[in-house]
Amino acid sequence: MIDGQLIARNTNGYPPIYRVIFDDGTGPVEVGSISERTQHTQQNERYWRWGVDRMPLMDQGGSPPSGETWSREAALQAFKAAFLKWVNALHPGDWRRNRDHINTGARFRK
Repeated sequence: MIDGQLIARNTNGYPPIYRVIFDDGTGPVEVGSISERTQHTQQNERYWRWGVDRMPLMDQGGSPPSGETWSREAALQAFKAAFLKWVNALHPGDWRRNRDHINTGARFRK
């Protein structure tokens, strides 16, 4: 079982966009995003969209998890549940290979 910490880093002022970073103790990796959106109706309702980035090993098991909620906190919780469910369903070593692939293409930026 893989365990780690998920952190949401704000990348934009308005509308709010957060990059979600996963750190399993071997270093931080950006794994997805959460952003506020507006549904263009008469009420212009705001909602939050979350999604795990397309990862190379995810192609073996369908499309990346994503969804919509009405609060940032709910979006972060939904993201966390979906990401940890996916990462813990992998065969041993798959997360490490996937993490290393991500790190070779896009270095974590502070």
